[in-house]
Amino acid sequence: TIKNVKAKLFCGDSHLHTLKLDTVKFVIFPSIPADGKSCWITVDANSIHVNQRVKGQRVEFLADKPFQHFTVELVVESSLAQGEIGQAGWATLPLVILLVTSILHWDKISPHAANLAAIVEQKLMLKRGAAGGKSGLQKRGGQGGGAGGDNGTDWTIISNEDLDKTVRYVEASTKKKKVKKI
Repeated sequence: TIKNVKAKLFCGDSHLHTLKLDTVKFVIFPSIPADGKSCWITVDANSIHVNQRVKGQRVEFLADKPFQHFTVELVVESSLAQGEIGQAGWATLPLVILLVTSILHWDKISPHAANLAAIVEQKLMLKRGAAGGKSGLQKRGGQGGGAGGDNGTDWTIISNEDLDKTVRYVEASTKKKKVKKI
């Protein structure tokens, strides 16, 4: 489940060697001077799965022996378990925060939300009425041809009962009647 495994040898401030370990599990680095410098080996890899990552390992040692043996175990971790958030997650985070804040302060927000919904509904109904379509609005006298009280046109909201009767009438007139064959 891992790929692109690389071991890198560093001594002092310089990078000395890089070896690929994709197909081998044992590697011997070229010799380095036994001068007592601080050295380290890093082993890095990638996972073949998008939601997993391989935790890199580092082994530190002093270059004071002719040879040394180290065993490194690579650990595959779930990116999701580590709480890493992807690009899509960052985009939705403000929306989630807004939603949680709205729920926590619903008693303060609900009157404003209801008022806003009523205003939007009223404007939509006025536009439908001005466009000549059937709506819950009825034109009542006045001058002008716009969809608002600003230009002299008065609009009245039809009661829900009258609107329901109208809808039932239209539905009844558009239904196809079933003809029984004898």
